[in-house]
Amino acid sequence: MSLRRRLSAMMYRATRIRLAPVKNVLIWWFARHYQVNLSEARWPDLRHYPDFNSFFTRPLLPDARPVWSVPGSLCSPCDGVVSERRNLLGEWLVEAKGAAFSASDLLADPALARHLDGGDFLTIYLSPRDYHRVHVPCPSRLTTIRFIPGKLFSVRPRTVAAVPGLLARNERAVFELEADFGRYALVMVGALFVSSIETSLTGTLSAEGDAPQSFTLPSPMGSRWERSSQPSTWDRR
Repeated sequence: MSLRRRLSAMMYRATRIRLAPVKNVLIWWFARHYQVNLSEARWPDLRHYPDFNSFFTRPLLPDARPVWSVPGSLCSPCDGVVSERRNLLGEWLVEAKGAAFSASDLLADPALARHLDGGDFLTIYLSPRDYHRVHVPCPSRLTTIRFIPGKLFSVRPRTVAAVPGLLARNERAVFELEADFGRYALVMVGALFVSSIETSLTGTLSAEGDAPQSFTLPSPMGSRWERSSQPSTWDRR
C-alpha cells in the first residue's frame, strides 16, 4: 500500500470518530481554519454532526443555491472555481500550459470518449471549505457509474499543473448521463484525504484490485434526476 493510500486510510478512520471531545475539536478547527460559511448549512451548530465526515458532507439550506431554470441552460454541478473550460481537440483535453491527457484515459471508456469527440469540457476545483455534494447540471437520466482505481495526488491547482495527466491518473468515478441534448459524462476525481464516494443508488463505491468496476442501473430506463438531485457525495478520507 502506498504512503498516500495509508494516509488516506488513517484519515478515513479519524473522520469517523464519534467521541464528542475529539470530533468537536476537529470540526471546530476545520471550520475556523478554512472559514467555512456556516450560515448556509442546514445545521450551523457544529455540535449537531455525529462525526467530522458528516460535517464535511453537510447539506445546505434549501434556498442556499438557487437553481437557474431557463430551458436549455446548464447549472454548475458543484461549488468551486472553474479552472478550465475548453473544447475537446479530438479526444484530447488540453489544459493550461499545453498539458494534455486523453478522454479515453479519463473515462476509461474509449467508445464514450469517441462519442464525446469535439464536445466541451469544464474542470471545477472544490476547495476544502466548499459544499461537497455534487448535483446534475440539468434534468438527466443516469445510466452507468464507473469507479476507476488510481493514485491519490493532491488536486490543488499547483499540483495539477505540475503532474502530467493527474486528473486521469487519480482515483475517480465516472457518471454517464443522458439529457435532452444527448449523452454526457460527469467525472469526480478523488484526491489525497478525499477519495471516498457515496451515491444514493449504490452506497460507497469501491473496486477490487486495479480494474475499473461498472455499476449499471438495473432499470432499463435508468434513473431520472432533476437539477436539485445529487448523484454523489465526496467523503473525507
